[in-house]
Amino acid sequence: MPEEWRQEVYRRTRMDAPRRMTDGREPSWREFAESGYDPADRLDQAILATRRAVFPHHGLLP
Repeated sequence: MPEEWRQEVYRRTRMDAPRRMTDGREPSWREFAESGYDPADRLDQAILATRRAVFPHHGLLP
């Protein structure tokens, strides 16, 4: 996490912000469809639509 962000978190909350957003675990990658995706679920539909709209612009999907 950017140090400026961590300082802002501390300024606002008086709590140290995390250095990584991994909940203490090692980060890993797996396909969205392999992570419990339910095509009938509205939240999963929104996540997939966002991924399709944003990821290619950042080189995140082939």
